[in-house]
Amino acid sequence: MTDGRYRAPPEVSKIPSWALRANRVLSEGKLAKNRPKEVAHPKGLDYSQTPMLKRWILTLRTVSVTLMAGTVAAVNGCDGWVVSETKPDVKVIKVAALREPLTRVRPGQGIEHDLIWQFAEGHLGAKVQWTWVKTPEQVIEALATGKADIGAGRWSMEAIETQNLRRLAGPAYEESKAVLVCRRDLRSRQEEFFLQSWWRQREKSPPIEEREISVAVHRRDALPRLLSELKSQPGWTITIGNDSLLTRASQVQSRKLDCFVSDVNTAHFLTSARPGLRVVQHLDFRFSRALLFSAHDPEIEEAFSTWFSRYNRSGQISRIRHRYLGYQKSLSDQDRARLLRAKATELPELKAKFKKYGAEFNLPWELIAAVAYQESHWNHQALSHTGVRGIMQLTRETARHLGVEDREDVEQSLWGGAKYLRILIDRQPAHLHFREKLALALAAYNVGIAHLKDAQKLAVEAGRSPFSFWDLRLMLPLLSDPAIAAELEYGMARGEEPVVFTERVLAFYDILSDRSEVY
Repeated sequence: MTDGRYRAPPEVSKIPSWALRANRVLSEGKLAKNRPKEVAHPKGLDYSQTPMLKRWILTLRTVSVTLMAGTVAAVNGCDGWVVSETKPDVKVIKVAALREPLTRVRPGQGIEHDLIWQFAEGHLGAKVQWTWVKTPEQVIEALATGKADIGAGRWSMEAIETQNLRRLAGPAYEESKAVLVCRRDLRSRQEEFFLQSWWRQREKSPPIEEREISVAVHRRDALPRLLSELKSQPGWTITIGNDSLLTRASQVQSRKLDCFVSDVNTAHFLTSARPGLRVVQHLDFRFSRALLFSAHDPEIEEAFSTWFSRYNRSGQISRIRHRYLGYQKSLSDQDRARLLRAKATELPELKAKFKKYGAEFNLPWELIAAVAYQESHWNHQALSHTGVRGIMQLTRETARHLGVEDREDVEQSLWGGAKYLRILIDRQPAHLHFREKLALALAAYNVGIAHLKDAQKLAVEAGRSPFSFWDLRLMLPLLSDPAIAAELEYGMARGEEPVVFTERVLAFYDILSDRSEVY
């Protein structure tokens, strides 16, 4: 395979002629935004005779053709580039890692976890063995002695350069800005200056007395240029240590510390579930994150760099970040505040039941709680306009199929909803990452497995992956288009709803998870 197209299995490979023409138009790059109206369609295509094709193209015209080709190629394991590569013969990849929030969000999930897992198991066919350490020095020692092949923990390229570790560094997989995360009631310097100026003018009084603000910086990030900027701020006391950002966040919440320095991605991840924290200031410093590799086996680093160049070019890194950071954008501050209030007042009464059925069906209890919250806000008497009932909002047909007699009974509804979710997850391809399986299962929970299959067929016809929610979130809304739905096996559906449902449930799931206990 050299053209970068997704190859469908036999059962979904019958592509309508109108879809083939649409894909040809997309692949030829003839959907430029600035094209004059009189040449808005390819020569020889009469839109008046193909209304469905017109709808299809207009719906997808904002999609980047380049990104589409790269994304699809990544799913297939090739991107049109022919690279001669020798894979190292290793059965186990040993990883020494610091306990940082986005290294591993929870067992089996996290940005660095997924990146290493995809390289080791997906590319090399090797297993991953994790060892958790407390200090950067322990990571370096493990790499130097051959006890680890990869060092993880959100290492910054800037810190790597300063410590003369460039020879151990792999390619940068992420770039983000440094920010200051503080208690929500602690004002930024700009706010403090405005309020003091306003108060002096109103009361004709001397300036408000400034107190010392404690700011924590991780030892490996205590770089001269960053420290210089922090020390230039009047009234800031800088402390340097090896505590993880999870520990720092807890210290700020408990008022043992005022602020800490983080990259903006980790900051957004931490503050989403902690109403007492907020980003108060962006700093003039950037972090470029990378993994470290042992010099004892340079073939592993070489294989990673070669693999990563294709993986990154295909857009897969963006997909991984979206798994853990993108869904939070679907929630407003009010959504988070309501959930956290309910977590404090209503969750204690239901938590034991969520745990009970989570254990029975081998699901995280926070996931069942997140589905129940999105469906009913934990109200067992909830009734929607479509007739679904109960805390898990089961339809009459689904309840009958699962053996649930009373949909408004909390125990029965939770049991039925958890069982249904388990069934939907198990129906997804075994090779998929759990987070990907979960997204597909949630979409099916909302719109039905049949309509999900229709969206997957549309994805195949558009040259996209039918097993990636990143792609299906573009396909599902097409189910509500009457012209397109007329060609589908299961007809029209409210296609926007499963996208919103899935993204909100995953966001609630991450907020409800206690991230201090993921190790």
